[in-house]
Amino acid sequence: MRIMTSNIWGDYFNNPVELREDQLINVFKKYDPDILGVQEARMSFQKSKLFKELLNEYLSVGVSDYEPVNHEPLFYKKKYKLIANGFEYLDDTPDLTKGITFAVLYDEESNKKFAVCNTHFWYKDGPEHDLIRVTNAKQIVTLMKYLTEKYSCPAFMFGDLNCFITSEAYNTFLNEGLTPLYDIALEKENKTTYHGYPQRGEDGKYHSRMIDRGREFAFDHILGLNGNFKVERYVVVEDQDALDATDHNPVFADLEF
Repeated sequence: MRIMTSNIWGDYFNNPVELREDQLINVFKKYDPDILGVQEARMSFQKSKLFKELLNEYLSVGVSDYEPVNHEPLFYKKKYKLIANGFEYLDDTPDLTKGITFAVLYDEESNKKFAVCNTHFWYKDGPEHDLIRVTNAKQIVTLMKYLTEKYSCPAFMFGDLNCFITSEAYNTFLNEGLTPLYDIALEKENKTTYHGYPQRGEDGKYHSRMIDRGREFAFDHILGLNGNFKVERYVVVEDQDALDATDHNPVFADLEF
């Protein structure tokens, strides 16, 4: 199974979706994840060609055509059966674009269940904001433990966590028994997942490049709970289409459980 997370750079900054959606379509079609979680999916994205293309290949949790918009929707391949799903706003977080979208899925072919949680943590810098991210981490851990116990299955969480692997929020995951899929991957590279805002060139299109930094500067993560995971690859996508379309690199993991 391939799980991918991608912050698709919401159009908050006069950065129109229609100038970047073709590149994102190319990336998602090329890497063809079984589970895809996106962040910053504003209404303009939810009505875009990108989402129409995704909904040809996937079923979804959290996609809508009305306000308030869920900015962290999930997409899953049609071979999976949806058992349960939901959404939670992140507690004590002064931003209604930040939440957790979750689903419990069943794969008839393998006769296995699993839960997935897509999220986007609070983003500002400073000690008081670090504490908010710790609260975010505790909330999603509580949800994952509930899902694993109720449905007797492993759970995976992923998204733009806006925290480094040295942070208290990230250490909360480790202390609560979550497994970073990067740590157990057979193939992986030590790379950041954030390369900064693409810039609009004279050709009217957005352009960017990869930054030479290691994983200690990564914001985007995939972790698992309650399973004997085997991770073949953990990949930070560096395709030019990905670099030009968004400030975050998509990340995916190929795994068995």
